[in-house]
Amino acid sequence: MYTLFDTHCDTISALFKNGGNLFENNCHISIKKLSVFKAPVQVFAVWLDKSNAGNYCCAAKNVINFYYNQLEKYRLYISHANSAADIIKNKNENKISGILALEGGEPLEGSLEKLREFYNLGVRILTFTWNNKNELASGINDEKDGGLSDFGAQVTALANKLGIIIDVSHLSPQSFKDVTQITKCAVIASHSNAFSICPNKRNLTNSQILKIAELGGVIGLNLYPPFLTEKAKAAVSDIANHARHIVKLAGTDCLGFGCDFDGIEKTPEGVKGADDLLKVIPVFESLFGKEAARKILHENFMRLFGEICRITK
Repeated sequence: MYTLFDTHCDTISALFKNGGNLFENNCHISIKKLSVFKAPVQVFAVWLDKSNAGNYCCAAKNVINFYYNQLEKYRLYISHANSAADIIKNKNENKISGILALEGGEPLEGSLEKLREFYNLGVRILTFTWNNKNELASGINDEKDGGLSDFGAQVTALANKLGIIIDVSHLSPQSFKDVTQITKCAVIASHSNAFSICPNKRNLTNSQILKIAELGGVIGLNLYPPFLTEKAKAAVSDIANHARHIVKLAGTDCLGFGCDFDGIEKTPEGVKGADDLLKVIPVFESLFGKEAARKILHENFMRLFGEICRITK
């Protein structure tokens, strides 16, 4: 039975906003769908739209509270993980591991103390921006690329110290360059693809891919069709094209999955949810071999999580 480490979904944010439960729902991800894998690891992102402006911190904490309520309700099947040791413990109990991420630094509200608060609430991944500029950095949609702010540099240093993984998805080119120049730890691109295969501005250039690999980081493949192909529809073969390119450029140690489930309105043909990732595995085994496929499915992100998130709370 295969396992999985997926570094990005918006399921908890979607359930909080629209209603439903984590066990069984109409989302791309549920406990039932994840259970086709052996003790998988799923990162749940807290994403907030602009309607929360002026109240981002409190709104993020409300979503996090909902997340923990769901985990308590379904504690026989899933448990939170702050560290690799927690993941191993959950695996031994045959449970899914949930990890918390903030997608966009708006909930920090310009305060390093709030970063410590979110760390204490279990956040272990921080995506600095969504698409637009905030107190930390410029995002990929900003017309004027101001790069990383002074506060963003302070957040980088504190994230490194605390053991919070920095996620460079959604960053502007200058922000990406600034973060990767000053970080003392590996970074991830939790849900980004290869620009050379699909020239969408949300995807990573070859130099960015190589920089992430140089730092010991990992890139999570995003399943959003406009990030996979310029064609009207995407297929599993398009996922494979991005994987093949990244592996050829930077090796098998820097690739994983960050599907963006429940943050995207459409998916590749035949992949309607997390359970359908089983269809991708034989393709990756054929391309890279079984050992490399296991690394891409789980081991690469597990290694990085173990290196950075070392403390069991």
